[in-house]
Amino acid sequence: RPEYVRYAYSAPGFDNGNHNQITLGLRLTDDIRQGTNMGALSGYGLTDKEKSLRNLPHARQGYTADIFYTGGGNWTGSDYDIAKLGVNAAWVLELKNRHMLIVQGKAQDAFKASFSDEVLSADLLTFGRYDRQIRGERGLGIGTSFVYYLLRNNTGLLSLAPFYENAYVYAGGGYRAHSGAGATLSYKLWRFPLPVGLNYTHNLQDGGDLVGFIIGGAF
Repeated sequence: RPEYVRYAYSAPGFDNGNHNQITLGLRLTDDIRQGTNMGALSGYGLTDKEKSLRNLPHARQGYTADIFYTGGGNWTGSDYDIAKLGVNAAWVLELKNRHMLIVQGKAQDAFKASFSDEVLSADLLTFGRYDRQIRGERGLGIGTSFVYYLLRNNTGLLSLAPFYENAYVYAGGGYRAHSGAGATLSYKLWRFPLPVGLNYTHNLQDGGDLVGFIIGGAF
């Protein structure tokens, strides 16, 4: 199912001046709704409760892919010329017992960008949270996570999702690696639409550890 995506915003930047830019994209999905423990291939809320508590007759899979272009310049009121192209893709295998294997890849290339608009390694990583990141002209990242349901009952869903991910960013004349591993422990009440929990990430480059709360996404 194709979907057309459009975002228009003024991005804050470290450089002086305006960074007004517009992003246009196209997304293709196959009955997949990404989420840590909401059911990647099913819906949300009380309407799914009975269905999600039952095991599947057989394993099933889905995917999503999107491509987007970000541009900026005099025509958007930006003080900088901005041209970035990005591609994201994800594949999910949902097992009969509802546990899920998720593989996600991302790639970005900043043809024209100020320092603030360059590609960040954290933008290429999906599952972890990082306080240090690499900034460069282009990059590629891939990660995998396995969502294991510790508890599924009439109250909600408790899941543990270990992950590993790795990105390479071109900076300073060569590619630099940024990788991480960790896990997300989250709980979703049927009557509350967003999962809440904790994310632990170990940065494999500098040895740093980061623990953060999550509510739907992360902060």
